[in-house]
Amino acid sequence: MQTSRGMVHQKKSYYVLLQAGADIGVGEGAPLPGLSKDGDTEWLRFISYLLQEPTLPDPTALGAYTWAQTTASQAGVPVASSIIFALESAVLSLINGQPEVYYPGTFTGGSMGIPINGLVWMDDLVAMRHQAEEKVQAGFTTIKFKIGAKTWADELALLKDFRKGHSPDEIIVRVDANGAFTEDKAMRVMDALQGLCVHSIEQPIAAGNAGALRRLAREGATPMALDEEFITPMPDDERDDMLAYVGAPFWVLKPTLIGGLGTTEHLIELAHKQGARWWLTSSLESGIALTAIAQLAASHNPTLPQGLSTGKIYLEPVQHPNKLESASLFFDQAAGFDIAWLKQPDPRLVGAQ
Repeated sequence: MQTSRGMVHQKKSYYVLLQAGADIGVGEGAPLPGLSKDGDTEWLRFISYLLQEPTLPDPTALGAYTWAQTTASQAGVPVASSIIFALESAVLSLINGQPEVYYPGTFTGGSMGIPINGLVWMDDLVAMRHQAEEKVQAGFTTIKFKIGAKTWADELALLKDFRKGHSPDEIIVRVDANGAFTEDKAMRVMDALQGLCVHSIEQPIAAGNAGALRRLAREGATPMALDEEFITPMPDDERDDMLAYVGAPFWVLKPTLIGGLGTTEHLIELAHKQGARWWLTSSLESGIALTAIAQLAASHNPTLPQGLSTGKIYLEPVQHPNKLESASLFFDQAAGFDIAWLKQPDPRLVGAQ
């Protein structure tokens, strides 16, 4: 699969399985090479600590968040976003008494769906145009294109061609630049996108330049969404001040990459305080992590389409209860995780150092 980080042929995930009596909790940590700040080294160090069977936390969401942070710290893993996410998820499903339920509510009750966008995977321009049309025919009303990997002239032509057949009243268009442009080029791109009524552009320039991002947020003709800006670890107060300074109207939050579920909850609350809007995005996780992310999003009654996948990109997908109906994700109460294989310890990891 072609992504903004290059071609991905294989994707590794780690799974945390917790057991208390007959109850089981499961969480997935899926670091993304080239983007995650933690990876194999941190996971192997953490696994050797987890085998000591640390005491589980108080049975509350806040208890899960605090315990995950503390446990990662005690394991000697200074940067542990995907690890913390996996720990939080495992504890939440354990205390809810059902591996597939992280945030019980109307979504897990089956009566609520989450609107999601249709993502056009990177490919040649003809294939991307075909993908976009397939998404529309499938019922998606928000289509997201990746830009910045090809010449801007070609990408602009693709967007213009798509917009000719689908008015802004019919289809919302988002674009994601993954930090591909310089500040001045980004300003020109944002001007051009305005003419196509594009909803937002994610991370037009590389992360770490708050001054340039502030200028683009204030002067750019197309609304800006921050994405990679959340991934670099920094103290909460510094990050919160930076976000207020930049003033971007949209935030794209990836729980696996930005510090876990508790951090995501904090940022959602902060977005409301700062007047920003948000959506959650998965990042090539399997169905287990996707289930946790979808339920976190649903717990906040999202009004914007979320950037959630369906796990169908894998040749051997993990069974999960999320089902797609038109352009919304629902929780199938009759489905569940097939986690029998997780109960068999991997001999390569026992005693890992």
